[in-house]
Amino acid sequence: MGHFSMENPGQFRVEINSADRISLSAWARQSFHDDWFAAAAIERGIGIHTGRMPRALAQLQIELFDRGALDILVCTSSIIEGVNTAAKSVAIADARIDRSPISYFTHENIKGRSGRMFRHFVGKVYLFHDPPPRDHTEVDLEYVDGTALPDGFIAGIDPSDDPPLVARQQSLSSTIGLSPFVIREFSALSLSVLESIVAGVDERIREQRFGICWDGIPQWPRLKSTIQLIWQHARPRTYSAPTAGSALRLLAIAAKKRNVGAFIREVAVHERDGVDRGIDTALSFLKVMEYDLPLRLAALEAVIKDRWHDPKAQSVDYSTYIAAMKSWFSVAPASAYEEIGLPAQLVEKYAPSAGDQPLQTMIELIDRQLVSASDDLVQRAERLFLSRVLPLR
Repeated sequence: MGHFSMENPGQFRVEINSADRISLSAWARQSFHDDWFAAAAIERGIGIHTGRMPRALAQLQIELFDRGALDILVCTSSIIEGVNTAAKSVAIADARIDRSPISYFTHENIKGRSGRMFRHFVGKVYLFHDPPPRDHTEVDLEYVDGTALPDGFIAGIDPSDDPPLVARQQSLSSTIGLSPFVIREFSALSLSVLESIVAGVDERIREQRFGICWDGIPQWPRLKSTIQLIWQHARPRTYSAPTAGSALRLLAIAAKKRNVGAFIREVAVHERDGVDRGIDTALSFLKVMEYDLPLRLAALEAVIKDRWHDPKAQSVDYSTYIAAMKSWFSVAPASAYEEIGLPAQLVEKYAPSAGDQPLQTMIELIDRQLVSASDDLVQRAERLFLSRVLPLR
């Protein structure tokens, strides 16, 4: 195998072969848990693609499926979200996404994965339900007066000195009790959620309870007060942490381990409903830590500063804790590299203290260690991940 270099990254490209399902399965067992069902499925030629599956692992499974190393790909609706793949046959087993009926557009999108020009000239689609009714595909665009737009839409746009929009936003500001800037900044949360956060903060203002006022890395009682407020007034939609107590437990494990792989295994082995449920819980909560909870913490900080004029409240600064959480408390910038195709476990294993190094520096650091590593199944999978971070020139 060639050594990686920025001048000729193509030398490092590791080509996929039919045995790589065994390599990837061995890596998944080591990196998650020996008894994880997804590792066993991969070994048998079945890939798993869900919204909670780590990005790097999901991406590599797609490529193994495209190259014939995996025979079957079992997917949720995540397959339509920016994933480009083709299958000879597609079986659509469910007519719902979450609790909502599947739309005609989504149904046709999924069907379109069967048969692609120059790959499978004829594709087959198997339905286990009646297809959804055909939608109207013509769109009539008409002018809508800004004053007729719904509040949730108005909240998130820049009024650009448009008097009717400015008036609408001022009216929302008076109703909710927040400045138009804060409402616009956190319009990704519904207006009802912002109102609920305001109610929670106002309750603490009246009672002079300063437990939510902190900066840096909070002490446990302050973190507990903060998470309890969020779970009472703005709980993320996730089964992984239905209560503030369960969220605090998972946050404590992640902060203590400072390692994504160790966090997943710790949650898995202590899950009373089994390893698979534990891994699913851990993966789901990683998503919460990456986006949902940081957004709510930032919104809470803004509401506190907007509503509470005590000096203690004005000094609130959650940014350090938010940054650590978005990186999953890992000593390596794991979440950022996971996004581009390098698994968190691989970065933590070979470059745990590299910090925010440029991509090419990180790849070269990992590559030097992989070249000298034993050529076993796990290292083979790691080379597959690494060689796919940069495209061929």
